[in-house]
Amino acid sequence: MRIYLDTEFTSLDQDAKLISLALVDSNGRSLYIEVKNCELPNSEWLEQNVYPHLQWRVDNPDQFYLQNEQRSVGYLPIEEVAHYIELWLLKYPNVEIWADCVVWDWLLFCQIFGGALHIPSKIFYLPFDLVTLLPLGNLSPNVCRQKLTQTLQLTQQLEANTQNIGPHSALYDAHRLRAIAEHILGGHLVQPDN
Repeated sequence: MRIYLDTEFTSLDQDAKLISLALVDSNGRSLYIEVKNCELPNSEWLEQNVYPHLQWRVDNPDQFYLQNEQRSVGYLPIEEVAHYIELWLLKYPNVEIWADCVVWDWLLFCQIFGGALHIPSKIFYLPFDLVTLLPLGNLSPNVCRQKLTQTLQLTQQLEANTQNIGPHSALYDAHRLRAIAEHILGGHLVQPDN
């Protein structure tokens, strides 16, 4: 099963800390977690783009995890995130992790488990990424993902799975990644805009 991963994090440096994480499978089943004990830095970009999408930080200081067949959500200390990811993954015998650009997402994902050597055995040890897949679909890896969603006519599908959230929410971005990647992996090549 392909699992699409997106994270939001504090900075683009070696001290980056996870703020939120989303996993979405090929069928749209999702897990969204916000990290409870992450100190949010003063950052204009984060304040404008990421913080408005955080659902529980201000309104609900209590830790929780809710799960149903299609969607699971949690507001958890970082020390408990790995356990809940493993619970969510129980449904799958084997998984591939896909990210938009794996550089940060994969690193932060592996850190949750104490490093790449400790990720659950059902997860393939190498991640896959959209920036490599896009050229195979005749697209630039630098293409604006929002514009691409519109060009591929995936907007309605994306909106059905992401009501009341937008870009730079880990859940929104993971659903958008899924829509684009599944479209290309399904053999739908597109003509690039010149």
